[in-house]
Amino acid sequence: MMVKDHTPGMEKLQQLAGPLASARAPGTPGAAVKKEEVREEVREVPREKGRVEPRARVAVEERTTIVTRPAAFDWVSIHKQIADQCLASTKAEFQKKEGAEFDRCFMGEQIMAHAKTLDELKVLRNYAGPELRKDIDETTQMATRHLAEAKKIAESLQGNAGERVSRKPKAE
Repeated sequence: MMVKDHTPGMEKLQQLAGPLASARAPGTPGAAVKKEEVREEVREVPREKGRVEPRARVAVEERTTIVTRPAAFDWVSIHKQIADQCLASTKAEFQKKEGAEFDRCFMGEQIMAHAKTLDELKVLRNYAGPELRKDIDETTQMATRHLAEAKKIAESLQGNAGERVSRKPKAE
């Protein structure tokens, strides 16, 4: 069910992310030159109501300022690295578990992952256009169903010390 439900959404997100996934390397500092120029001007200077002072000359000066911007972060790359690290940590933790203990841990992780996803979708929806909002709403409905199912399965696992419910093949 997980593969069937999640694969189309992931493929769509990968398509949307396209060029973002290959954005420039993180930490590349940017610099810009800001040039200010004050030209010599001749203008009338008002003195009193209804009376205009003769034209006055204004000095000319050119200033160049180097503006150094802080290093830019490649947030797509950073989030990908965070996701990769989380996946590695989760795999390492799950490899220590077997049987019913694995099932309980896996379902607990699924509850938290889907709760986190729902929170992320809630925030992302505020920044999405109409088309993406529609996709986010559909994904929110699916994640809500998955969260409810995960809670139901986790509840059924309470107290099942030796019984397995996962489809992970048993070692022979």
